[in-house]
Amino acid sequence: MKIRTITRCLSLLICSTIAARAGTHNWNGLGSTTNWSTAANWQAGFTPTALEAQPVVLVFPAGGFKPTNVCNIANLKVDSLIINGSSYALNNPSPVALPITLIGNGNSLYSAGTDNIIRCPLVLSSANLNFGTSTVGELWINGAMSGTGGFNKTGRGDVFLAGDQDNIYTGTTTVLGGTLHLAKTSGRIAVGGELVIGDLNGSSLPNFALDSTVILDGPQQLLFSAAVTVNPDGLLDMNGQSLAISSLTMTGNSKIDSFTGTKPVLTLFGNVSSSNPTNAGFNPSISCRLSLGGGTRTFTVDGNQHLLGLYGEISSGGGNAGIIKNGLGGLTLYEVNGYTGDTLVNAGTLYVFGSLAGSNVTLKPSSTLRGPGATGAVQCLGATIEPQIYKTSGQPAQHLRTKALAMDAASTLQVHIDEGYLFDAALLSVAGPVNLGGCRLAAELDDTGGISPVAGVAFVIIQNDLADPVIGSFAGLPEGTLFKFSGRQWKITYKGGDGNDVMLTVMSAVLPLSLDSFSYDPVSKLATLTGNGTPGDNTYRLETSEDLKTWTDRGGINNTYGNLTVYLSASSPTLFFRFVKP
Repeated sequence: MKIRTITRCLSLLICSTIAARAGTHNWNGLGSTTNWSTAANWQAGFTPTALEAQPVVLVFPAGGFKPTNVCNIANLKVDSLIINGSSYALNNPSPVALPITLIGNGNSLYSAGTDNIIRCPLVLSSANLNFGTSTVGELWINGAMSGTGGFNKTGRGDVFLAGDQDNIYTGTTTVLGGTLHLAKTSGRIAVGGELVIGDLNGSSLPNFALDSTVILDGPQQLLFSAAVTVNPDGLLDMNGQSLAISSLTMTGNSKIDSFTGTKPVLTLFGNVSSSNPTNAGFNPSISCRLSLGGGTRTFTVDGNQHLLGLYGEISSGGGNAGIIKNGLGGLTLYEVNGYTGDTLVNAGTLYVFGSLAGSNVTLKPSSTLRGPGATGAVQCLGATIEPQIYKTSGQPAQHLRTKALAMDAASTLQVHIDEGYLFDAALLSVAGPVNLGGCRLAAELDDTGGISPVAGVAFVIIQNDLADPVIGSFAGLPEGTLFKFSGRQWKITYKGGDGNDVMLTVMSAVLPLSLDSFSYDPVSKLATLTGNGTPGDNTYRLETSEDLKTWTDRGGINNTYGNLTVYLSASSPTLFFRFVKP
């Protein structure tokens, strides 16, 4: 009886010692089998066990024997698995796979060499796991990954999520350097949760080169419900593969592109947002085709100097799906788009270089439609339309074309008369009805590019393609009105061209210096003054006086193409103004 008790205590002591053991296990492959459970395969026979305390580190060195081996230890929990050599294959026992649970932070998986493969199932139990590679490192993870955790891809090398089983882990996958390949066989999911490419710190490479990349090596490697974020140093390379996702967020100089074959389709089942938090002057772009997935999608572009460029055709993806544009930034459409739902611009600028001829556009207050492209009918509600003429080498010039135009009294038509007229005879063409609604005309002349501003030269600003007359007129500019801008006198007609075009005709050469308009807001006590001067002359000054005897110099005047404009805080109850040329 005593002997049995002593034996039992000794056994418990041995188990307790093993359970408490923790440390680094170095593979040497000198055992008689390829199994991890064979003690001789580990330096000093220090075999990993399921009962070890943390931290548990497995190291597979360069030049080790039996690079193809089998993880046959059940319930193994590992902080770090480091492969310093090349051509290692860490396999499952057959027919039952025994998963490895990754529990530690830091370098949970690391490959310094190339062609290293992990075929064991992995359980991700932490949100802060790091899967790293050296600059030339290459790690294939062919086993299925599960668990509530996620991982960061670090280092300059490549990690491949491959194999023929779905990854069902639910944590976030973040690429913080190098390339992550989504390479599951067709129909299988490589990333189970949210995908984030890059960080908000921007690129650490010279010339702001993109240093965090995800490449699709097969179709639909994400769940349809996946949210995708591409940050300033990030690239999502579609690689000719189509993909459907939920929401999309892009910041800084991030890109979605495809460098193989025709442009694939990115289907949106949610909305798109874009901002530029850290890298002023850099804008994101999407260079694949977009499907709206059968629903109207909101594109929010924040920052009034920020642009999101769409370089692929946009289709409805079923039904009459449309676009809502929010945010103070710009959304630029470069291609011939086929979506047929409405386009609503709530804020910021919609740039149209291509076409959305099947979509009617509504512009809400403080928004802008700009460009030389084509749209459906346009309704302008307290907004601005700024037509442009654009010409590329070897191609005919393009100007803004709409199927109909309806302005209101709070809206503005911004007209630039410049060298574009050397290539195109009109600034804006309207195929249907034109209703100006008493909107404001803001015009300027830039004659630096070859436009001749001599008296008698006429410019078509609205080409009314139907036979019906223009409805309404610009505010304060009825038929035949003479008015001044850019240092010259002009005449407006709504019966020009073939009888119903809106045209401006130069009536004089450069006019003398003048102060033509004054407005005052008693609430803000802000005065706005406009006048005419010689285009390009920036020597004009503003002077003020309270008694018409003593004049005070209030500084230089903003002279844009001969349009003199001053915004002035005027607190005195009686104040006189004059423009002077020293």
